[in-house]
Amino acid sequence: MCTEADLYGTKKAVADVADYSLLICWLYWQRPLKSIFKIDVESDGGNENNEHDLEEDKGKKKETDKEKNEDSKDEENKEVTHEFTQKVVRIYLIIKLFIDTGFKIKHKVKSPSPAYNHTLATILVEYASAVYMSDLTDLFTWTCSRCDGLTKGREIPEGSLSFFLAERLTKEHDKFSFLSIRFLGEAEKVFKSRLMFAVILGQGFEVIELVVDVQSCLQAFVGVADDLDAIVIAFRGTQETSIQNWIEDLFWKQLDFDYPGCTDAKVHHGFFNAYNNTIMRSGILDGVSRAKEVYGDLKIMVTGHSMGGAMAAFCGLDLALMYGSENVQVMTFGQPRIGNAAFASYYSKLVPNTFRVTHEHDMVPHLPPYYRYFPEKTYHHFPTEVWLYNVGFGFLIYEAEKICDDSGEDPDCSRSVSGNSISDHLSYYGVEMGCDTSSKCRIVMAPSLASYGKVDDNGNFALSRLPSKFILKMKTEPGISDTNHRID
Repeated sequence: MCTEADLYGTKKAVADVADYSLLICWLYWQRPLKSIFKIDVESDGGNENNEHDLEEDKGKKKETDKEKNEDSKDEENKEVTHEFTQKVVRIYLIIKLFIDTGFKIKHKVKSPSPAYNHTLATILVEYASAVYMSDLTDLFTWTCSRCDGLTKGREIPEGSLSFFLAERLTKEHDKFSFLSIRFLGEAEKVFKSRLMFAVILGQGFEVIELVVDVQSCLQAFVGVADDLDAIVIAFRGTQETSIQNWIEDLFWKQLDFDYPGCTDAKVHHGFFNAYNNTIMRSGILDGVSRAKEVYGDLKIMVTGHSMGGAMAAFCGLDLALMYGSENVQVMTFGQPRIGNAAFASYYSKLVPNTFRVTHEHDMVPHLPPYYRYFPEKTYHHFPTEVWLYNVGFGFLIYEAEKICDDSGEDPDCSRSVSGNSISDHLSYYGVEMGCDTSSKCRIVMAPSLASYGKVDDNGNFALSRLPSKFILKMKTEPGISDTNHRID
């Protein structure tokens, strides 16, 4: 079977041949044909005539015949050279056409791997950072200090339907300033009302499910991003008082759980349970289901940092089995290993559109340890890794990105350096990762949000609301009602 690497090597070889053909053309125009290929285009009769001329005429006739012979030879050389060059140029142009239009080999070729998108990575990393926020009011309304970057709402354009609705609603509620809702990141903070927030339909990011597992100190959200035309799911990483203690604990996590439905696949029960056996899974699936019901067949993007990356991977696998691999993309940051080689292979087949971003000497992607001499008995990353590393020296340093191979354990990426940095773990693309407070599992929430919540017997809860598109429909079609969700 021909791999992508083989295809690349073949294309390069063809390109080299094309360049070599061009070189031959140049040589032909610079030097006589005879000196290149040692082709004697002169006839034997011509040589005998030349000898006869030398004997009979030692004067001007000799010089004249010599000039004629040289002219004749030059003409023949030029004709042969020109004809051969034309053939070479034709070959060169045909080869170049194949290269430019995408050279195809008539063998079985693996389907092309999904392409890494740097811009998307810089957006998703902000979602992975924002989910760490402990103020649930600001997070639920998307007005937190980490919600104002690439994920921030855009200004409502004048003349748009949203602008018209906003203007009309502010006339009905004149205590609100219309200008204060022109920027979408401030809209619900001003109104504290889902109905008011509905006027910004299609203008930014809207959280529709915020899930908090108090017992396990886990947090995640589901929302709809208009600019990405996608459902975005983000999982928070560990919120330990000391991240150093959590990292040290990763050294001793053993492969002790058989992953269901996959022979020989093993994972750590803690990683598996954090998503599958807590309120996380039910809350996330509920949010995704409602978003798809209202917005249609949107693609799903799952992200997370650190331990949140591990949960994001299990969530992406779960969603790929439910909605299809082509509809799910996973991108994690500073994620630890979560299973063995059999699990990594199983995962990469079901969720091929996955990128694990690692940063310089970040120590978490090196854990739990990988032992290359015991590949079947040790943890193993799934592909594809994108390694961020610094290039240069002194003040001339810039961050580079390397797309690693499809093994999951590329020795030329993060494994090529020691994993000894916590600071590299807490910063990706210049975005601050980790908790905004040193207190373990600290939660701040306004009393007004309680009406949005569903609490289980253990105190775990999910804040949920109808997507704004559905609320607008309810406003315009009075016959529609929903008794399970509060509408201000």
